[in-house]
Amino acid sequence: MNRYSRPGLVVCILSISMAPLLLAGQSRPEDKLPLKPPGSSVAVTDDAFSLMVNPAGLAVHPGFEGTFMYYQEMNNSYSFGQSLVLKAYGMALGLDYLKPEAGAATDGMLRYSIGWAPLSYRDIFFAGASLQVYDSLDSGRGLGVGWSAGLLVRPWRYLSLGLAGRNLGNVGVTGLGRLDGKLDIGIAVRPGIDMVTISSDVSLFDDNRSRFPIDFRIDVEPVSGLKLVATADLDANLSAGIILDMAHIDLGFYTWFSPDSFSAASVHISATADARPALATLGAGWLRIDVDQGLAAGAQADGIPLISKKPRTVLSEVMKIERAAHDPRVNGILLVVDSNHLGPADMQELSQAVSKFEKSGKHVVAYLSQPSTLSYLLAVSADKVVVPPGAVLSILGTKLSTYYLKDTLERLGVEVEAEKARGNVFKSAPDSFTKTGPSDPAREAYSSLVQDMYTQLVSKIAGARGLSAQRVKELIDRGLLDCNEAQKNGLVDKVAYIDGIKEVINGFFPGQRIVLIRSLAAREKTSWGPNRRIGIIDLKGTIVTGKGGKGLLGNEKIGSATASAAIERAARDNSLEALVVRIDSPGGSVFASDQIWRRMKNAGKKKPLVISMGNMAASGGYYLSCGGDTIVAEPWSITGSIGVFALRLDASGLLSKLGIKTATFKQGKRADMWSLSRPATKSERETIRSIVTGFYDRFLNTVAMSRHMDVKQVEKIAKGRAWTGRKARDLGLVDQLGGLAEAIDIAKAKAGIPMDEDVDLVVVPHQPLSLVRALLQTTLNTAMNAAAKTGVSGEGQGIDYGKEIAGKAVSFLGIPPQLMQLLLDVEGRKPLALSSIWLNLDSVP
Repeated sequence: MNRYSRPGLVVCILSISMAPLLLAGQSRPEDKLPLKPPGSSVAVTDDAFSLMVNPAGLAVHPGFEGTFMYYQEMNNSYSFGQSLVLKAYGMALGLDYLKPEAGAATDGMLRYSIGWAPLSYRDIFFAGASLQVYDSLDSGRGLGVGWSAGLLVRPWRYLSLGLAGRNLGNVGVTGLGRLDGKLDIGIAVRPGIDMVTISSDVSLFDDNRSRFPIDFRIDVEPVSGLKLVATADLDANLSAGIILDMAHIDLGFYTWFSPDSFSAASVHISATADARPALATLGAGWLRIDVDQGLAAGAQADGIPLISKKPRTVLSEVMKIERAAHDPRVNGILLVVDSNHLGPADMQELSQAVSKFEKSGKHVVAYLSQPSTLSYLLAVSADKVVVPPGAVLSILGTKLSTYYLKDTLERLGVEVEAEKARGNVFKSAPDSFTKTGPSDPAREAYSSLVQDMYTQLVSKIAGARGLSAQRVKELIDRGLLDCNEAQKNGLVDKVAYIDGIKEVINGFFPGQRIVLIRSLAAREKTSWGPNRRIGIIDLKGTIVTGKGGKGLLGNEKIGSATASAAIERAARDNSLEALVVRIDSPGGSVFASDQIWRRMKNAGKKKPLVISMGNMAASGGYYLSCGGDTIVAEPWSITGSIGVFALRLDASGLLSKLGIKTATFKQGKRADMWSLSRPATKSERETIRSIVTGFYDRFLNTVAMSRHMDVKQVEKIAKGRAWTGRKARDLGLVDQLGGLAEAIDIAKAKAGIPMDEDVDLVVVPHQPLSLVRALLQTTLNTAMNAAAKTGVSGEGQGIDYGKEIAGKAVSFLGIPPQLMQLLLDVEGRKPLALSSIWLNLDSVP
């Protein structure tokens, strides 16, 4: 996470640059604070101990961490010390306590610390500062105040450099005198392997010694979760330690040795919100993946900044499943499918990830609480399928429905005039307004789509459940099967409640430790320096000119201005090695599609650009896809529909019925060409037809150029006809079947990145997040969920009931309607745009 703060940067740079002046001439009393592990290097430390060693390290891992350390010294200096640090999101609070031995000149002291690392850049550069208050426990209650600052630079994979000034300023404390300031410089290397780290630190301006103190440390991690530590200095002081990492908890034990004796010992315990790689024998269990309403399609999700949990998307869950296959803590996956709100392509993407996971030799159990066709399409990829008692398996096959409004519009006195490009007999979208039923070409196209999806569905179920295709068809034709019938016919393995799922899994796979875990070890960055990065641009919705975004009722729009800006920004970003554009769109404005396509072609000249098709990338959505180097589609992705049409409304009959008269005053023969109060003239229709034909020719040429095909060859498979992703691949409109994960792999290959090398996936937002709109949208979503629970249901719920629910949302959450309208008005004039900053309130990376 990159964070930029001009004031913070100035403070950090001035702190380091002024350190020599501030430290000059200081005396050096016994400096027992801060307490920290032996040999802690300013170039290596990036956990909670960063507050004590180098505050720049606070920026490296932004998640929550708490650390407690106890130190016992065996000589006459003091008896023991304790230290506590709480760290989160680049900030930390610390408390050190020093207790001298009985009879010492001082009763001891406390040190309060607060640190902040306001600046980081791509895992290369980090900067931070901290403030310390020293409080003597003597009767005089003396106080001292000092501050520290640090820099951390990791330019390459095996090199880290650190610089930290500590106790800057003249810090004096009753009983201890002045605490000596220090400037620590550290260097750390990893000699070809990540499991070994060698570091050395030198302390400057330390009591004007004839030689500067130099520490050496070596860390060895022979297996994940077990680390061995050894340190030495020029005075022959030695230490040794062992650290045991158990995912969310780690324990450290250290001993110090002076040249002639055992001198001290310490122990620390740390707790983290984000799980880390751990000993394989500890904490192993089954990872729970929830496919519910909180899971967003594609790669990007909306929410309220600073309040919402980190969004879960199909991409994030696919990446998590891939990581789980290589995580020794994960014995298997429990897939809880509690919603069917995702589209078929999203379900197929998750299904493919599950199938890949099973190839690692681990198992998957799917718990299907809403057994519909699409949810079963995902669940059937698992080794075992479990449903709750009373569940009804509803695998009804595949269907497409369209509505024809010609008669209704005529009764209202409205006529829709449609102009299709030549030969666009399959372009059936206008038929909903101009016909009373499907044309023969439309019937052919729809039947073909449904048949191909059905064939894929039957094949998937038959292969997964060991049934014949004919038997699967018979079961589908039965429609609804209760849980017992589904189990008897081999579609389900077990009927059980979710609270008994551990016993069910143990029955399927005896001998495994059945502990459900919800988070994985964060993908540990074993190497320093930046990972190479791939940008993800998620384009969802109808394509429109200008700004896009998500409406209050959930209708999404791809705006030509916002999408183009995002693509141009990503193309200029030299840190991005390649781009993956996820498209989920039924089409829209021809002009807007062309504008976005142009930006994609320009971006493709600078770096590889791969297209990933979602549930639909048809018409204008396919036009956008032609801007990529390679097109990847799911087998059920609806794509193609290469065609163009224009619609014009004539509402003169409706106006007449309503008794509305129209008077038009114009200059220019066609100034009222798009007027609703009259039909189009013959010449106007010819003009519109000419424009539509021109756009269609441009569409054909664009596809031919992109797909390396002849224009006539494209025209044969165009004509406005939509295809499944599988058929589109056979026709040459798509290069490969797969989802976002496959598209990312292709982008890596085109960028020359090895498949086994980790990359950072950077979602490039194409619209700033509006706080007001996010709040209002959350209000409506809450109301919709409440309405759904009280019986509001049916196809097109978001459209059919949206306005009614929106009206009730105000009273549902107690928001005055005047306030809601005011917020919308203010937002319309000056959007309250915020960056997409997320407080990760859960442990799912």
